[in-house]
Amino acid sequence: METKLKAIRVGNRASATKLWIKFEELKENHENDKMEEFKAIEYAVTHKKKIIHDLNEKMNEVLHEDHIEKEITESDEYMFNLDSKLRQIRKLKQTIKSSNNTSNLKEKSTMNANSECYIPTPNAINTNTSAVYTLNTRERISSEENPTGNQSRNFTGPPPPNQSRICASARQL
Repeated sequence: METKLKAIRVGNRASATKLWIKFEELKENHENDKMEEFKAIEYAVTHKKKIIHDLNEKMNEVLHEDHIEKEITESDEYMFNLDSKLRQIRKLKQTIKSSNNTSNLKEKSTMNANSECYIPTPNAINTNTSAVYTLNTRERISSEENPTGNQSRNFTGPPPPNQSRICASARQL
């Protein structure tokens, strides 16, 4: 029984080693589309770790007393190394995930920090400024004059007094 358990454990350790080699190969030239393979390797190594742990427990029950100390030391060292490898897999997976999130944010960003500050002119006041500026200067428009249904008219004029202060603040950033 002892030799059969050892043979099964050797096979599972060899399988875990092959998974680690595959991980190392993927790590050399990882791409964003390899994330699923990293997940599969992590899952398989975690599963192998559980199997090897269970085999170690069974072996401790059937081993002769003279060999138990050596067996426990060797199996604990192997499990420590396997845990270390799992942490490396998870760390790389997290790094790739973080870089994907960062690159997605960069792709979605439409702001340009180097662009000039927009200062509306009296003839072209943007909607937000216009709404604030014309709050007290709205007049009702009859439906004959206004086929779109907009019930107020914006008046042009100088921009609000705090507009230049906003641009100065933006330049400091």
